[in-house]
Amino acid sequence: MEDNLKKDLIEQAEELGIDVDGRWSEETIQREIDEYLNSSEDQDKQDESQPDTYLNVSGRDHYMAGVRVKNGQKHTLTAADKKTEIFMGRLNRAVKLGMIKKV
Repeated sequence: MEDNLKKDLIEQAEELGIDVDGRWSEETIQREIDEYLNSSEDQDKQDESQPDTYLNVSGRDHYMAGVRVKNGQKHTLTAADKKTEIFMGRLNRAVKLGMIKKV
């Protein structure tokens, strides 16, 4: 039963773009998820209505909100774009990895 819980937590964390260390306990994974969600909610409240512009620095084309953005190009996200949780999880992960920069 505990293995299923840990698998579910790992799956949820990875969907949010959190890199899970295999040594983490269930409590650690849950704490990371909670911290991510709390920081995302705070950020959403601050920036919900403001458009954000991102620069693709990945060395290849990257899709942002369904738009193909070539390396070196910028793309501005609307408030509607930012409400898509899966998309923002992927975008935040790309920012953390240094593939995209918020400008």
